[in-house]
Amino acid sequence: MEKKYKLIKEYPGSPALGTIEVRETYKGRVITNHTSFMYDVYPEFWEEIVEKKDYDNVCFEVCNHLYRITKNKKASTSEYSIEKYQHGKIERANWDWNNIDENFKTRIWKEVPLEQYMLQFKRKLFTTEDGVDIFAGDSYCFVNKCTLSHVNKNNVANDISGGNNISFVYFSTEQKAKEYIEMNKPIYSKEQVIKILRGVDDELNQYKDSDENYIEFIEKYK
Repeated sequence: MEKKYKLIKEYPGSPALGTIEVRETYKGRVITNHTSFMYDVYPEFWEEIVEKKDYDNVCFEVCNHLYRITKNKKASTSEYSIEKYQHGKIERANWDWNNIDENFKTRIWKEVPLEQYMLQFKRKLFTTEDGVDIFAGDSYCFVNKCTLSHVNKNNVANDISGGNNISFVYFSTEQKAKEYIEMNKPIYSKEQVIKILRGVDDELNQYKDSDENYIEFIEKYK
């Protein structure tokens, strides 16, 4: 095992302050050590350099379960979080770097390719109104068919929810959902529609019909 150390205080016969030395051991015996690197005699003068591996997006397997490590963006939380896909949803827990690194060093966790972790998500759950296939873990939006009042966004698809409620229409993006509302939400009264139809007839120099016939036309094609 190879470790690096930095000299933080000089002693008789020591190298210059700030010198970095490598100490390699095998089964507890030192096999590589510079002659001036007297760590066993003056351990308090040397500081181990811990090179922190970036574990962002690293995946691992333990007890036949797959996990993925992601770096937390908020400084108030732990440095990393570990996610697991189970029962159709993603579960997350915060972990610090030291515990993660220790589990890899002791081989409790076995690193696996990201592709292996992502395979469990490649299961289509439904297709949105705008023709996009949604898989477990994908985000989607939906709109209530009856109210057409607003867009419900930032939902994560899983086996339990998403695409299976006949009261909603599902979309791949917020923009597509807003376009659906604009195209389908009733915003004109019959009187306004009659004025629009009369305006069209004027433009085309067509015969102007009675209000009753216009209403009958509206009822037929609404």
